Amino acid sequence: MTGFEIILDKVTILGLLTLIGFTSFKLKWLGTEVKQGLQKLVFNLTLPLLIFTTISGFEYSGELLGNGLTVFLLSYPFLFLQYGLGWVTAKVFRLPRDKESVHVLHSTFGNVVFLGYPLIAALFPNTPALFYAAVYHIAQMTIIYTYGIYRLDSRHSANLFSNLKKLINPNTIAFVAGFLFMVFNLGLPVPVRQTFSGVGSSTLYLSMIYIGMLVAGFKPKLKDFRMDVLVLNFNKLLIAPFLVFFILVFLIRIVGLSLSFPALGAIVMQTAMPCMAILVILAKTYGADENSAMVNVFTTTLAGLLTLPFIYWFIISFPVNSFF
Repeated sequence: MTGFEIILDKVTILGLLTLIGFTSFKLKWLGTEVKQGLQKLVFNLTLPLLIFTTISGFEYSGELLGNGLTVFLLSYPFLFLQYGLGWVTAKVFRLPRDKESVHVLHSTFGNVVFLGYPLIAALFPNTPALFYAAVYHIAQMTIIYTYGIYRLDSRHSANLFSNLKKLINPNTIAFVAGFLFMVFNLGLPVPVRQTFSGVGSSTLYLSMIYIGMLVAGFKPKLKDFRMDVLVLNFNKLLIAPFLVFFILVFLIRIVGLSLSFPALGAIVMQTAMPCMAILVILAKTYGADENSAMVNVFTTTLAGLLTLPFIYWFIISFPVNSFF
């Protein structure tokens, strides 16, 4: 199967799953309570099991650990780069504070969990790409629940310690547990591993159905599709991932950075993810413009179904493998 056929298959699956969720919600076969339950099911059960079974199944090596540390350290300047793009465009459009904070943070943070994890696991099978994707996510979370909350909170009343506690969740616990199992070469009984792996493999299907329901539940107005939203889509889905890709190629080719192809792929694909859905809830909680947040999620999620395959195709087609 050619690279194009692989991409076409993945896009078709993503599109059909999104359509299933969208149609089921629109026809009221599935309601809001199911959507909320599905979100909890994925975040608290299937996704942690996907992370744990995938990472614990890797063979531990110094190269894996070194690449993981490199990904973690690189994640911060790349997140800062995306933040800078959002800050510049927010100033250009002179957005009011409640919209500006959402615009800047959505330019920075992507849907690296619900869409990023299962998609990267599917696009880079039998590689540690999901491990590196999780490392990127951890770096992202440290900023979201510190500076991100501060940026959204117009009253600056958020408690730093209580927000930092959110870093401890089923997904980070699964990452740590999977890492320990990998390092100490611990195994699970075959029935347990098959059960965990089977439940974890359902994440892609459930998460895309959830995203379809999320899109279906939003009723945008024509005035919501402003030029700043279009620019945010362009920055988040195309400009940022291409900048990150070529910076990494430069660092590998010219500077001599040691980084594996799965690590590069994971960083670029995580950078290219549509806007972070949970930011809608955070915006509502801390007094920012939740409608702008929902518009960003809605537009980038739909556009991402087209841009993500293009980014993936570019990564695997570019002669970057000659650097490794």
